[in-house]
Amino acid sequence: MKFAHLPDCHLGSWSGHPDMKEYSLLAFERAIDLCIKDGVDFILQCGDFFDTSLPSIDVLRRAVTALRKCREAGIPFYMIVGSHDFSPTGKTMVSVLEDAGLLVNIAKGEEQEGKLRLKFTTDSKTGTKLAGVIGKKNSLDREYFECLDHSIENESGRKIFAFHAAITEYKPKGMQMISIPMSYLPRGFSYYASGHVHKRFEGEYEGSPLVYSGVLFPTSFDELEEYASGFYIVDNGEMRWTEVKLFDTMLVKIKADGRTPNDVESEIRDKLKNSAGKFVLLKVSGALGSGKPSDVDFHSITQETARNGALSMKINRNALTSREFEEIKIRHSSSIEEMEKDIISEHEAQLKMPGIDGKNMAYELMNSLKSGKMDGETNAAFEERIISESMKVLLI
Repeated sequence: MKFAHLPDCHLGSWSGHPDMKEYSLLAFERAIDLCIKDGVDFILQCGDFFDTSLPSIDVLRRAVTALRKCREAGIPFYMIVGSHDFSPTGKTMVSVLEDAGLLVNIAKGEEQEGKLRLKFTTDSKTGTKLAGVIGKKNSLDREYFECLDHSIENESGRKIFAFHAAITEYKPKGMQMISIPMSYLPRGFSYYASGHVHKRFEGEYEGSPLVYSGVLFPTSFDELEEYASGFYIVDNGEMRWTEVKLFDTMLVKIKADGRTPNDVESEIRDKLKNSAGKFVLLKVSGALGSGKPSDVDFHSITQETARNGALSMKINRNALTSREFEEIKIRHSSSIEEMEKDIISEHEAQLKMPGIDGKNMAYELMNSLKSGKMDGETNAAFEERIISESMKVLLI
C-alpha cells in the first residue's frame, strides 16, 4: 500500500492579495502531479481543502481540474471536512464534488444510543479501511470525540483514522489553539492522519504514526518565514517527505531604533539588491530617532525590488514607530488578521460565555462580516449569505 497524506490546502487563500492568490492552487496542482508520478494508490487530505465553504468559481474550476486528473489516473481522493470547509447546513462545495464523483468524504457515521458510530470507507484497491471525524469552527468537533463509539477499535484489517484537530500532548509551544487529549482518539489504527495544525510533525499513538503534514502553502506572513511545505507519501509503513516549494524566500530584518528614515531606507535598498528570483519578506521594527514611519518610501522600495527581479514582496512594518509615539503599545502582528486576533485576546475576559469559546467566535464573526461578494451574486443573496453565516457563528 502506498498513499499520500496531503496537508491543509486552503485553496483560495490570500484572496485579497492579487500577487498571492494563485500560489495555493499551484501548490495543490504540483502535489497532485507528484502523487500521480509516484503511483500512489490513494490520496488522503485531512480538512481545510478550501479556505472557505463556498470558494470562488475560479478556485473551484482549478480544483475540479486537478481532481479529475486523479480520477483519470485511477487514484481515489479521500478527505474529511475541516473547520474552513465546514458549514452547519452541509451546503459546501465538498458535497458537490463528492456528488460529482471527484472525491470521497470519509467522515461518515450515525448516532446509536447517544454514541457516534463511525462508518468505514474501504479502498477497493488496497483493502484499507478509512474513517474520520470532521473539523468544526470554534472546536465544536470536540463533542464528536467525547461521544465516539470506540467499538470501531475492534474492526479487523488495516485502518486509517483521519481528524482535523490539535492534540494536547503534541500542540506546538505558543500556539493558541484549542486541543483534544490524545486519549480521545480510537485505538488500534495503523495510521493517524491529521490536519488543522500548520506545522509538520511526526508523533505516535499506541505505537502507530500520528502525523501532521502542515500546510501545503503558507497562509500568513509568519508561515512564509518558515516556508518548507510538502506532503507525506507512506509506502508500506515507511514515511517519505515530498517537498512542494514554489519559490525561495528572502527574509530581511531591519532595526530602525534611533535612526533616520533615509538611513533605514538606504539599508533596505542595499540588502534587497540581490533579490532576483526570490520572494522577499521585509520586517522593519523599532522607534525612529527622527521623522515618521511614512517618511520611509516603501512604495518605491517595492517597485525597485520588482525591477531587481524579485517574485514579490510582503512588508511587515507594524512594529515601526517614531520617537513621539515610543510609549504607545506597538502591535507586533504580522498581518491585519493577526492584529485582530491580538485585539480580541486583550479583551478575552469580556467574551466568556458558558460552554462557548468566545474568542474564536468573535474572530469567526469578524471573518464572516468582511466576506466579499462572490461572482454573479446579487446584493440580496450576498446580504442573506452574510446574515446566515454570522448567525451560524453565533449559534443562532
